[in-house]
Amino acid sequence: MQSKNHNANLKAVACGLLFLGIRFRYKRLLLSGVTSILETGGMNLSPSLSYVLACPKRYHLEKVQKQKTPAPFASATLGNLVHKRIAYSLRTGNKASLDPFDLPRRLLLQEYEDLSDLCQRAEDSLSYFNDKVLSYLAQFKLHSVEYRLTTSLKLDQDTYNLSGVIDCMIQTPKGLHILDWKTSSVKSSDAQLKFYLVLAYLEWRERELSAEAVSLSTGESQMLTFSPELKDWFKDYLRDMVSALAECERKMPKPGSHCKYCPFAHACELSEAPERVLLDMWTGEVSYLG
Repeated sequence: MQSKNHNANLKAVACGLLFLGIRFRYKRLLLSGVTSILETGGMNLSPSLSYVLACPKRYHLEKVQKQKTPAPFASATLGNLVHKRIAYSLRTGNKASLDPFDLPRRLLLQEYEDLSDLCQRAEDSLSYFNDKVLSYLAQFKLHSVEYRLTTSLKLDQDTYNLSGVIDCMIQTPKGLHILDWKTSSVKSSDAQLKFYLVLAYLEWRERELSAEAVSLSTGESQMLTFSPELKDWFKDYLRDMVSALAECERKMPKPGSHCKYCPFAHACELSEAPERVLLDMWTGEVSYLG
């Protein structure tokens, strides 16, 4: 009897190892020309990097020299706080808190921005989430909150580390649905949603995938679904990002709309960003940075 149990255990272990081997091989073959691998090392690529790469000067200051900025943008700080409160709400099953925001001592504002207006927009976003979004989410099974998708991929003989944080994912009758919260407009969300869809496809091997950017301040949304065509888009997107990284070594800064939220624009002679204001929350002192 003991020998039979031992043989049964060995078979179970063997089946488990076989399953893991098949699963790993399947993941390797998911994308033709884009193969998931286990090796570490290589470039780190993410959707947020594309914004930094819009200007080689910003890339070198932020990613290479790792220079500190005078203060964070008030809009970005409030956006992060809104995301944190929503994540806590989803994890605990309670409504998102509408308490006053605990802000850092110093904040950057564009010349046309008013801190009280930004705080009100953040509060309105949380109210919209409590009043409209929570009831919608209650219809479905919550899959994950602030889930970090990471994988290493091999493309054109090089290895790249890819990552992205999904704000929320739910299980719907049509499949897994990714939700990305925005406190402003959903414009320019297309590439980010596509990137998340491919990473999610690699992670869960689900063909029925969709992703949606939801503006909590306007109520508008943008939705995409996974399709095989995204595989080619994904490869081109990675190649473009790698090319932009290589060009940063020799490309001259080019001003444009990307200057608006560059944290170093006030110290750049080519910048087309609005004038910046540094606000000290403790003293009320305002400094114009140019």
